[in-house]
Amino acid sequence: MPPRKQPRKRGQALSVEDIRDLPAVVILAMAGKAWGLGRNAAYELNAAGEFPCDVLKLGERYKVRKSSIMTALGIGADGAPAAALPEPAAQPSQAVA
Repeated sequence: MPPRKQPRKRGQALSVEDIRDLPAVVILAMAGKAWGLGRNAAYELNAAGEFPCDVLKLGERYKVRKSSIMTALGIGADGAPAAALPEPAAQPSQAVA
């Protein structure tokens, strides 16, 4: 028998393993748990346009892609940290005369 997972504490963010086990698309409240947010906080952030990743409105429901959650948290497809993004090239400074 596989070992049982320990239950999460209230307000505790999902683990990387939990996030990898999510279906391809989840409801907004479940996506909020990736950041340790409760249902109300997730919906309030979404209403303010400040939810940490892209949210889809499908009919009257708000859904979030697992891939968006993983990207926002910097988790690679295999659960390892995503490779660091290259830093943008420095812009030439404009001298003020």
